[in-house]
Amino acid sequence: MKSFIRVCLILLLICLFYVVGERFHHFLTDGFTLARAKSDQFYLDGSDMTAPSPQELDKIHHIFDQEFTYLGKGTQSFAFESRDKAYVLKLYKHHRHRRGLWMQPFCLPPFDEFWHLKRLEQTRHFQETFYSFKLAFDVLKQETGLIFMHLGKTQFLNQKVAIIDKMERRHWIDLDQMEFSLQLRAQLIKPLIEELMNRGDIERAKEILTGVVDLLKKRCEKGIGDRDPGITYNLGFTKEGAIFIDLGQFYLAPELKDKTRAREKIYDVTGTLRDWLKIHYPELEMHVLTEVRK
Repeated sequence: MKSFIRVCLILLLICLFYVVGERFHHFLTDGFTLARAKSDQFYLDGSDMTAPSPQELDKIHHIFDQEFTYLGKGTQSFAFESRDKAYVLKLYKHHRHRRGLWMQPFCLPPFDEFWHLKRLEQTRHFQETFYSFKLAFDVLKQETGLIFMHLGKTQFLNQKVAIIDKMERRHWIDLDQMEFSLQLRAQLIKPLIEELMNRGDIERAKEILTGVVDLLKKRCEKGIGDRDPGITYNLGFTKEGAIFIDLGQFYLAPELKDKTRAREKIYDVTGTLRDWLKIHYPELEMHVLTEVRK
């Protein structure tokens, strides 16, 4: 009996050390590994992707001649910032749509039906996410600051890029074999407004907020909705203007082409931003309301 208890304690300690080690590694890397950003060859088909023009390809190659350093992560991707701080490379989180090895024993009866439904839900979410990516590139390319989007395996890029992870380790990735997006780097709205107001530049702050509302109106005019209304963290500003940062929550919403419906939606979406402005910069809150009602 004592031997059995000793064995159980040893196994428990091994499991504990594994969990603690895995969590510590996750903390150090922010959960990023190349394996998590790679898809199986059969997972996506890039055969229907249109190759960029020679001019576009030259621009892409020039951008990827520099290394990219880990910036952070979102729900759908890991983000890396270019050395010149002008672009963001996003590598998609494919591991979110794969069944982990630890789940294998639970895929047998009586749990098989549950995991079958779970797998169907993962597949549906994957399809919605990548449909949103394609919608962003095809319809909202300017509004999202997209330079290029690569949603499958191809042979026309013929380039590798160096990325530096959170632990400052260098990885070389073959762009033809990765699913990724390349966007302009944007500054979030709140820090930008705070910076401008601290300088006393209220007119520029108003211009920024007008740009935010105009961007929302453009999306509605194209009949596209966004499942994530958090504009304070999913919308930013570049030298070219306001852009949507998050690419994975778009969907077709033709009803938003109606100006009344669009105005109601934009009023709701800007609620959190207006609440923040009301506390810190009341005069800007009134400006946003005026722009929404136009």
